[in-house]
Amino acid sequence: MFSFKRFFGFLCVAVLVSGSVLLPVGQADELVLVKDGKSQYTIVIPAKAVPAEVFAASELQRYLHKMTGTQLPLVNEEEQGNGPVVSVGATKQAERAAAVPRRRYPQDGSYRLYSAGPNIHVVGCSPRGTLYAVYDMLERLGCRWFAPGYDFYKGMNDLVPKRDDIVITTPLDVTEKPDFKVRAEFPEHYFLHGPDNVVALVDWCAKNRINTFSVRLNEFTDPWYRVLEPECSKRDLMLIADAHGFERFLPRDVYFPDHPEWFGPVNGKYSDHYFDQFRVGHPEAIKTFTANLREFVRKYPKLYALSAMPNDSPRWADTDMAEHTAVEILFRMYDQVVKTVYETNPDMKVYIGTGVTYFGQEGTEIYDPPCPNVVWHTAVLRRTQKYAWNDPASELNYSQYQKAAEVTRKLVAQGADVVWDSRYCPFRDISLPGLVYPHQMAAELRDLKKIGGTGVNFNYAVPPAWIPYELKHHIYARLMWDTSESVDDIMNTYYKERFPGSPAEIKGFYTALRRAMERYEHPGGGYTREQADGLYPEDKFEEGFSDMDEAREFIDKAMAANPSDAEKQIIWLLGASLQHGRNKMELDHLAQTGRIDEAKEKVAEMTDYLERWDGKGINYDSSFLRTRLEYRFLSRREWPMPIKKGQVKDGRVYEFKDYLPDERP
Repeated sequence: MFSFKRFFGFLCVAVLVSGSVLLPVGQADELVLVKDGKSQYTIVIPAKAVPAEVFAASELQRYLHKMTGTQLPLVNEEEQGNGPVVSVGATKQAERAAAVPRRRYPQDGSYRLYSAGPNIHVVGCSPRGTLYAVYDMLERLGCRWFAPGYDFYKGMNDLVPKRDDIVITTPLDVTEKPDFKVRAEFPEHYFLHGPDNVVALVDWCAKNRINTFSVRLNEFTDPWYRVLEPECSKRDLMLIADAHGFERFLPRDVYFPDHPEWFGPVNGKYSDHYFDQFRVGHPEAIKTFTANLREFVRKYPKLYALSAMPNDSPRWADTDMAEHTAVEILFRMYDQVVKTVYETNPDMKVYIGTGVTYFGQEGTEIYDPPCPNVVWHTAVLRRTQKYAWNDPASELNYSQYQKAAEVTRKLVAQGADVVWDSRYCPFRDISLPGLVYPHQMAAELRDLKKIGGTGVNFNYAVPPAWIPYELKHHIYARLMWDTSESVDDIMNTYYKERFPGSPAEIKGFYTALRRAMERYEHPGGGYTREQADGLYPEDKFEEGFSDMDEAREFIDKAMAANPSDAEKQIIWLLGASLQHGRNKMELDHLAQTGRIDEAKEKVAEMTDYLERWDGKGINYDSSFLRTRLEYRFLSRREWPMPIKKGQVKDGRVYEFKDYLPDERP
C-alpha cells in the first residue's frame, strides 16, 4: 500500500515496458525479468524460510505466471545456481546487500524493493513485511486488489494484467513504512461468509497491508479457528478474538439452570438476561470462569490477543454493587482476565476498553494492569459520520473524542499501545449505500497518528455488505498505511482503474448518492436505535428522492456505456444497494410524516425485498434491521432475536445472483 504520488513517479521512471530488447543482465540500466515467455531469473528464499516468506515467494511466482505465462523457478538459497535472482525475504544475499530494513517494533511491516547489480531484493523487516513487499512489487506491475474474492464478484474483485515482457529500470530503491502498528478488519458475524469467503477476506487484508483480523470472541469456534489460524499464520497476520467475552467463559445457557445464584440477583431478581453479568463476588462463579478462560487460551495458542469486555450495557449483581462501584467491579474482572491469560500464555495480549462511558466507567479512568500483556481499546462509536470524530462542530462526536484522546495521550506517554475502534460503515442498519466520507476519515486518521494512537479496528458489522462500501474499505486500507495520501487522488484513480468503461458515471453515482444520504441527522447511522431509524429533514425529502433518481440515472448510464459484462455485474449490484437505500428513505418519509399505516405496508414491502434478494445472495442487511423495522412498526416485541443465518450448501452460506440485463432489483 504505497503512495499513489510515488507510485506514478515509479511508473514513469522505473517500471515495466513491453517490446524491449533482451539485454545482457547487469550491462545496462534495465533488468529484464521476463522476455517472450522466458526468464533468466530464479526466485530465491532464505535457507530457513518461515511460512510467510515461503508464501510471499509463491505469490510472486503465481502472479508473474498469471501475468506472463512464465513460471520462474523458486528455490532455497542453498540450492540456487549462478544466474540472477529475485531474492524474497531476509536471504544472505539481501543481508550482504544491506537491503533488509530495520524493524522498529514487533508488529512492524516495513519493507524494501532494492536492486543490487542484476539481483532484485524484495524484503521486509519481518516475514509480514516481505509479503507486503511482494504485493507492492506486483502492484507496480499493474495488479490491483480491489475487494475480497467473494463469490458474487464473479472474478471481478481484482485486476491482473497480461504482459509479454517485464523490464525493470534501475537503480531501484523503495522503502515503505506503515503509519500505524495495528491496521485491523473486524467483520462482526463473520460466519455469514462461509469458509471460502472468509478466507477471501483474509487474503484481501494481506494484499492491502491490513495486518490484523478480528472476530467476535463470543462467536469463536473450533471449526473457524481451523480455517482462520492457518490462513492468518501463513500471511503473518495477527488473529484476535475481540469484543464481548465475559459471556463466553461463563455462558448462561450452560450454567444458569443449575446455578442461578451465580448470575444475580439484579434489581432484586435472578435473571438469565443477556445484559446481566455474573456475580464477580461469587467464588464458584469466578473459579469456573477462570478455568474456562484458561482452557480457551490453551486451546487457541496462536491467537495474538483476546478481549476482556462484558456484555453490552452490563448490569452488575446487587450483591456486587452493594460492596463496590461499577468501575471497581469491572477492574476486578480485568485483573482476573489479565493474570489468567499471562500465567497461561505470556505471549497472548488482552484488549482492555477505556475512554468510553459504556461499561460503568466515566470515560477517563485508566485501569492499572498487574501484568504487561495489555493493549488498550478506545472509541468514538456513538457518532455521526457527517463530521470527523475530532471536529468540534459535532457535539455528539467531539465529547467522545475528547475522552478517548485524553486517555490515549496518557497511555502513550506511559509507553502503552492504544487501538481505536471505528464503525466506518453503518452498524446493523445497512441503509445508506455508498456513503464514503473520505475526507472525514483522513482527518481522523491523521489526528490519531498525531496523538500517538496505535491503529484502528474497522468494525463493519455485516460481512456480505461489501459492494456499496468497497470504496470505503479501499480508502481505509491506503490511509492506514500512509495518512498523507491525497484522498481525491485515491478516489479518482479508483474510478478509472475499477470502472475503466464508465469512471465518470460511477463518480457521478457516488456524488449524487452522497447528496441524498448526508442529509440524515446521523449519516452512517448513529449507534442508538433512534438515530439509526432515520431523522431526515422533512422539507428535504423531495430533494433527497431527486438525488436518488439521479444516482439511478448514473447507474443506468454506466450500464449502457460499459462494454464489459463482468464490470456490469458490479454496477448492477451497486444498483441493488441503491434500491435498498431508497426503500429505507421512503419508509423514513412515511414514518416522519405520520403515515404509520402506509409505513407498515412499506415495512412489509421492504422485508419482502430483503427476503427476495437475500435468498439470491444480495445481502445488504442483517436481521438486525429487519427485526428493528418489525419492532418499530408491527408491534413485534421479541427483542433481541437471533441472527438469521443463510442456508448452508457445500460449506457456502450464499450463492450470489448473476447479472441479468433485463432484470433490475
